[in-house]
Amino acid sequence: MAEKINPVDAVLNVINTECFCIDKETKEVLFKEKNKTINYVYGLNSKKAEKYFRKIAKDRKLRLRKSNIDEIVAEISTYDKDDICEDLVSIRSFYSINNDSVIIDLGDGNSVTLKDGNVEYNKDIDGVCFRSLDTMISMAEPNLDCEFKTVFKVLKKYVNCTDKQLGLFVAYMTYILAHPKQCKLAYPLLFIQAEQGSGKSFITNNILRGLLDPNVNSSLRLPKKEKDFAIHCNSTFLLQYDNLSKIRKDTSDLLCIAVTKGNVATRALYTDSGLSSLHLHAPIVINGIHSSVQESDLASRCLWLQLPKLPSAARRAEGELLAEFEQDKPMIFGCLLKLAAILRQAEKNAIVKYQSRMMDFVKWLSAMESVLGQKEGTLQLMYQENVKSLSASGIKDDALVIALEKLIKAECKVKPWSGTPSMLLRHLADYEPSRYLPSGASALTRKLNALEVSLEAAGIYFELGKSTERHVKISGKPLKN
Repeated sequence: MAEKINPVDAVLNVINTECFCIDKETKEVLFKEKNKTINYVYGLNSKKAEKYFRKIAKDRKLRLRKSNIDEIVAEISTYDKDDICEDLVSIRSFYSINNDSVIIDLGDGNSVTLKDGNVEYNKDIDGVCFRSLDTMISMAEPNLDCEFKTVFKVLKKYVNCTDKQLGLFVAYMTYILAHPKQCKLAYPLLFIQAEQGSGKSFITNNILRGLLDPNVNSSLRLPKKEKDFAIHCNSTFLLQYDNLSKIRKDTSDLLCIAVTKGNVATRALYTDSGLSSLHLHAPIVINGIHSSVQESDLASRCLWLQLPKLPSAARRAEGELLAEFEQDKPMIFGCLLKLAAILRQAEKNAIVKYQSRMMDFVKWLSAMESVLGQKEGTLQLMYQENVKSLSASGIKDDALVIALEKLIKAECKVKPWSGTPSMLLRHLADYEPSRYLPSGASALTRKLNALEVSLEAAGIYFELGKSTERHVKISGKPLKN
């Protein structure tokens, strides 16, 4: 009787270790496969890896059960750097420190590099692998035979906004293209707010998604759990959340962490005392009808794009608009790449004139001013005012804010209102129902402190102090300390 062959051992004995690598950052063992000029990596539980295992077994006239696959994966996942090589792994784009260049994976085995102000196709890439996911779609093949300034004229057909807003929008897209996650820089959160019929979903799902990170899941649902949000951050390059009506405080905090890069600690699986760290970092786009960004901390990290409602005569069938956009996409993408490459060069000598929370993006705006021949500070000031307006809009319907605005208008024309927090609370009840105001003096001072940035953006200034008793000043103009 012929000796029975163990299919697991048969596969493991002949496996090619060059088909696997270890992610240098996460230490995860991955399956590696070359497509044209790029090494793509896949999870060991992916269909690609399973197909590879089954082919080895089939060549030896063996069949693998699901349990056999699980055993093979379990064994390979224990490989270390003595068994297989370590590689740098990225999603969609990669920053090469050695030659100061950005490599962008087009998703079809080809890639382009932004270097020294130029864009070029790559012949081969060594030392870096790109993660490939089932949901990813290939990017458009860029048309590089174009003048980069053409992008403003062509995008105007699809983006329903002013010329000034379009400048910030293009700056955002080029900033995302030119700054892979390896740069470890903060990304401004793009918040597109508009009424129905303004084209916000087309911009989000077709223009941004189609040009920056094509994916089957054009938009996602904003998760409530930290772990689910971390999976989103680490499973795609660009995150997009459609039609948000409200953002909870804890979710707002997570978004803040993700766009500026950070980690959150959570309990490790199957332990009572162990901790694991969830890495959060990704460019994020949200849209909605309502002013869902209400926390000043998040507003200071945003770029706010408000779209007017399209007049009936200007509306077009989405299928028709999409077909036209698909024709223009290679040229738009090529223009964005060329502009991003030029801006990377100009960024090195850019000078920030108007500081904001997202300083790296402000420096990018400074570079764009130089490249486009605009007056120094034009885009920077526009962005600063943009953030200020968003901070103010998030509190405009708050009863406390409405009462303070009425108080300032009625009683602060000559000098600031002054009194104790308790006196202020009773006085504000003359302007707004007390049931909508803070419940007590302590709650009032806490809320004033929490809303300080947003209140100043709305033109409301206060000063808290204490001598024999606590006092507060309210004014429509900045108060001298």
